[in-house]
Amino acid sequence: MRIVSDISRISQLPVSLELLRGTPNPKTPSDKDAQTALLSAFRQQQTDRGMPKYGIRVEENTPENLSRGETIEKILNKQIASAQYASATPFATKAPTGGVVKINPNTDRAFFAHELGHHSAAQKGLGKKINDMRQIISRSPALKKALTQATHLGPLAASALIPGSGDLLTALAIGLAPSAVTLTNEAQASLQGLDILKRADMKATAGQRARLAGAFMSYATPALLYSLGGNALGNLADDTIAREIYGIDPNDV
Repeated sequence: MRIVSDISRISQLPVSLELLRGTPNPKTPSDKDAQTALLSAFRQQQTDRGMPKYGIRVEENTPENLSRGETIEKILNKQIASAQYASATPFATKAPTGGVVKINPNTDRAFFAHELGHHSAAQKGLGKKINDMRQIISRSPALKKALTQATHLGPLAASALIPGSGDLLTALAIGLAPSAVTLTNEAQASLQGLDILKRADMKATAGQRARLAGAFMSYATPALLYSLGGNALGNLADDTIAREIYGIDPNDV
């Protein structure tokens, strides 16, 4: 588990470094001008979707301007929490009246649009149901633990129980299933965020789309690693049992 955690953190470095910028992104900062235009586009999106008035409070948090090496060291040592530099949280009210977007004004404005996208997706239809499910999971340590254990052990068990080695897709499906709510929620936020960027005449560049894709993969990577590792170990156990206990050559199955 420690190895998976370390590999996952390393794979997230490009996104983490962008979120923790100590100086503005030279091409697309999430500065006041960008925030004003994107908030206006968000409100227009709400109007076009027939949604009630929804207020957004922006909280800017600027990280310490460290060298790239110092920032990487702090990320790998888990000394920096990136949530304060890019996150979306609804107000604690029964009706969805608005929410907070925390952002580092130095980072790519696509992340600000993505966080607005969370608020947009969470207000109506399937997006609201998915967001509500994610909130329930986040507030339930027992449920979160059960889903984590399913991600860790499901692919291993499936690969060990299914004869032969052609079960990678099954292992991937089982490993990713517990993360389906989170992954769907993040994908919806990015889709809404891209629409907000387009409405603000800031259509996402290939680089911005890649950054959002990288952020999405940061949620998928742990499950993928557990699925691949579990599949390999499960097939090894499957082959060993077949050979040592039943005298069956796995290559003949």
